[in-house]
Amino acid sequence: MKQSTPIRITSMALLTLALTGCGFGQGSAAPSATTTAPVQAPNATTAPEGQRIPGGKATWLSNLPDPSKTDTGDSVAVATDYTIASHTWDTTTDLTDAYAVQRAALWGTPELRQLEDEYDADQAKGQATFNDEASHRTWTSVKVTSTGRDGVAASPDQDAITVNWTMTLHRRDNTKAKASSGTDDVLLVKATDGRWQVQNSSTRQDVQ
Repeated sequence: MKQSTPIRITSMALLTLALTGCGFGQGSAAPSATTTAPVQAPNATTAPEGQRIPGGKATWLSNLPDPSKTDTGDSVAVATDYTIASHTWDTTTDLTDAYAVQRAALWGTPELRQLEDEYDADQAKGQATFNDEASHRTWTSVKVTSTGRDGVAASPDQDAITVNWTMTLHRRDNTKAKASSGTDDVLLVKATDGRWQVQNSSTRQDVQ
């Protein structure tokens, strides 16, 4: 059973989509190149191609997809890499899991980046898992298990992708932790140059 979990929506303006049909449609397996869980703890590093992470506090993590290598002509690829980044965090370098969302904004629209730039990630709420894992010096890796669409967008410049994922907690003290899973609903728009960008995303966490 899935339970809706309140989270901070990553855009103030919702993308209006006229969707038809019901249930997951046009499902596809996730690209293997971006969903393989790493075996080594990440290193803090600079953002790819010298990009600036919105908010000015988060550092890049070496186990993240490279935005410059994402196929931005493919909305599923963009939604997949964005989702992986938004759930990948490290308690030894991040102060909240909102740092992950700000890193993920590199796959977002200019408006989304601006919103994240104005947000203070240190003030994020709903940090129970992150705070519980801090004493274990935990880092996460994310595997996308499937993607799909629920209906058809009204415009060829809009898309709505559902991304099903599993997040593994890697504790540096080698104690055991349960993996978690959920579904992200990712709304995208196509820029004038043909690149897909994330406008908005929300998470439905699975009940364990």
